[in-house]
Amino acid sequence: MLTDRKDEEAAKVTFREAAIQYHSENEAGWKSDVYGRQWLASLENYAFPKLGDMTTGGITAADIIGVLTPIWQEIPETARQVRNRICTVLDYSHAKGWRSTEAPSAIAA
Repeated sequence: MLTDRKDEEAAKVTFREAAIQYHSENEAGWKSDVYGRQWLASLENYAFPKLGDMTTGGITAADIIGVLTPIWQEIPETARQVRNRICTVLDYSHAKGWRSTEAPSAIAA
């Protein structure tokens, strides 16, 4: 069935692929070029090592907390930004049909 094939393809979209696609689709709206580079760089530095190769549909709150825990104490502002950006990518993935739910909302700052 076509729906099954579409679901199968959607299940293969990785967090890295979704983040890069979101970033490129929204590039024109960034506050500045520097902000746009920083937006993606923060995910490359903190999220991609743990989430990059995971499918967007398979990422849980526990996975996100695993990314954020090491940076909460040292640089809480960066942790907050990374959390927001991860959730933005997951919400984007949900809107694209690559994820069955929106980002987990119970991840405290």
